[in-house]
Amino acid sequence: LCGSHGIARDLFIIGCHTGMRFSDYSKLSLKDVHDGVIHVITQKCKTPVDIPAHPRVIQILTKHGGTAPKISGQKFNAYIKDVCKEAGINESIIVRKSGKHIRCEKWELVSSHTARRTGLTNMYKAGIPTYRCMMISGHKTEQVFLTYLRITQEENAQYLKDNPFFKM
Repeated sequence: LCGSHGIARDLFIIGCHTGMRFSDYSKLSLKDVHDGVIHVITQKCKTPVDIPAHPRVIQILTKHGGTAPKISGQKFNAYIKDVCKEAGINESIIVRKSGKHIRCEKWELVSSHTARRTGLTNMYKAGIPTYRCMMISGHKTEQVFLTYLRITQEENAQYLKDNPFFKM
């Protein structure tokens, strides 16, 4: 991918590896990274957040001259849908919108916030404790944080099947 679609993909990857909001990950620069850790003050809550800098984040920032590539949130959301459609993320799903259940393809639902949810879900699934994920995300309560996680019933069952409780 090149041009605006490539920029959208690169920004999305940064979001997936940081769990940050678009307003924060779209302004990231190598100047925010010290000793392998990203240090920023979040735009929404004005709170300091420290996140280990994933090698892919460093690679993308370097590729774009040391800063996150620039694109508006509106254009990003349009382009990332195209990227996901082209990538074959076309599973048909049923979602609730405006009180009605509608069928759509997954790529149609992807937005800048999907990167944040994906990042936090992947951190949690990798075994990072909830409270440490919350220190990265800036969530104040576990109840709100858990609404961000996207774990299917099947994934939950696979995780739990080796628990001693289910071996008795």
